[in-house]
Amino acid sequence: MISNVLFLRCGPVKKFQLQTFSSECTPQKSDLDLWCLFLSRNGIEKLQLCMELDENLPEYTLPFCLISCPTIKNLELEHVDFYFPVNAGRDNIFPSLTSLIFRTVVFNPNANRILLTIPNLEELVFENCVDIHYFAISAPRLKSLTLTYASTFNEWQWFELHAPVIKTLHFSACTFGGKHDDELDMQEIRIPMIPIAVNL
Repeated sequence: MISNVLFLRCGPVKKFQLQTFSSECTPQKSDLDLWCLFLSRNGIEKLQLCMELDENLPEYTLPFCLISCPTIKNLELEHVDFYFPVNAGRDNIFPSLTSLIFRTVVFNPNANRILLTIPNLEELVFENCVDIHYFAISAPRLKSLTLTYASTFNEWQWFELHAPVIKTLHFSACTFGGKHDDELDMQEIRIPMIPIAVNL
């Protein structure tokens, strides 16, 4: 049904939202890959992929065609594995993206120590993500960073980020291993490249 609607459409598809609430409703990986490829070639600007999968099945991995898509501006991922392409050129990573939201996302350990630039990113959100310490980016225009519901403080302790103009940081107490807000020592958060953050 979704394939018929997409592939018969004339003109760009600027917004696409896919939510599945049970593994029985989740499309096949081959179908998802085809839809993502089609969207990346047809002007997608806002994409939301939220998928509940069977525990015995692997999470869906975001394909490179979306990571390199020149038109996508807003991306929200939930229950999706995220692999930064190790061999991709630095100019091919989300060139137009301004908002990136991760919910219950697992990051690729092979991306460790690789610093990639997302040039136009302004909002970055992590909720209940795994292996965040493998995520290293430069976001020169980032204004807002949200980190919530980490399983352990150590996940965020090794988070690497270059964001020189950031204005707002939002951390939940759970992010820091259950510490209350008044117990947080901001020096424990290893983000030294954020000199002018406000609204802490």
